[in-house]
Parts: sequence; structure tokens; C-alpha cells
Amino acid sequence: MGASTLRICLAMGGGVSLGTYSGAGLTEALKLLIIHGKNKEGEPYDQVIVDGMSGASAGAISLGILLRCLVDYKSMITSAGFSTKDDILKSLADDYYNGDVSVIPESKIESLCALEVSQKIQYQIWVKKVDVEKMYGKKVNKNYEAPVEEPFGLLERDFLEQLTKDFILPKADFNSNQPQVLDSKRVIFACSLTNLLPMPVGYNSVGDDIHEKNLL
Repeated sequence: MGASTLRICLAMGGGVSLGTYSGAGLTEALKLLIIHGKNKEGEPYDQVIVDGMSGASAGAISLGILLRCLVDYKSMITSAGFSTKDDILKSLADDYYNGDVSVIPESKIESLCALEVSQKIQYQIWVKKVDVEKMYGKKVNKNYEAPVEEPFGLLERDFLEQLTKDFILPKADFNSNQPQVLDSKRVIFACSLTNLLPMPVGYNSVGDDIHEKNLL
């Protein structure tokens, strides 16, 4: 039999806290495909490749985290709570290979390591870091009064921006030359996210068209 490759695209819906589930579900499904996936002849796939991602809201964030880790998982190892690559392999062996690191197929090690790191990063963000009070920020204080010139927004951008800086933005040792599970030439990523702050509109500067005013 010749080499076989499974190519897939991922589509994720939104749902706020459902990101906790979808983030873990994404990585778990991909790991199981790599470990157990077979083609219609019953032969294991030589490769599982993701070449497209589309998500809304929390689903888009989960996909963005996954994409960042698959582009360069090695720069995310410590953020995921691992000290070395050996720690990642031990974690994989405990969950999928009865604790025996030696039986992990050499050809699958890098892909599985990238997905294991991604799963731990999803956990760090969605479970350990995201907190309702932190997302509301200073607005948790019942005596908080927003300055007149401040656009209204339910959540605080500062907290989410800090998470992005801590986990998503490239680090000093970032290397995009060895992506795992991804198509090495092109990956299409599409997402829709709700803006946390409104865009001020000069309501009184428009004409008398009721439809235009309703839209604004």
C-alpha cells in the first residue's frame, strides 16, 4: 500500500464557556486520529494534516490557540507546564500507551507532542486563567462609575490582551519553520469575533432615513 494522508478542515461554533470543552475536544480528536485513524482499506494513515480552520467566537479562540501551538510547539513547552520534551512524551505514554514511552511510533512523536502541548495550553487559558471577575475587571466594584468619555463594554479588554501576550504572541525563541499537523505550505484560517467595545457613531449627523438610524 502507498502512503496515505488524511486532510481535514476544522469548523468550530461559539458559546463562551463552551470554549473550555471545544479546546480540549479539538486536540483530543486530532490525537486519536493520529494514533488510531485508518483509511478505507484499514491501513493506518501516514499523516493527518489540517489545512483549514473556521470558527466563531469561543471556537475561533480555541482554533487560534491550536494554530499557535502547531506552528511552533517547542516555544510553548514551559507555558504548557512541561519542563522538557521527555515530560511531554511521558504524559502521552501515560494516557495512550500504557505508560510505555518506547512504543510511541517515531513518525508520530512530533505531531503528538505538538497536540499535547496545545491541549495543556487550552487548559491553562480556559480553566486556569479565564475568570469572570478578571474579565469584568474594575466593573466588579459596585461603586464603579464609567467616565463619560469611555465607550461602554461589558468586559475588560486589558485582561484578554494580557492573555494574548502571555500565550499567543510569538516569543523570543519562536520558530515557524517546523509546523506540526499543519499543511507546510498553506493553512486557511477564518474567524468571526465580537468586538468587546462599541464603535462610537455620530447618530445625529446622519439624515432622516429611519432605516439608517435603526441600523446604527
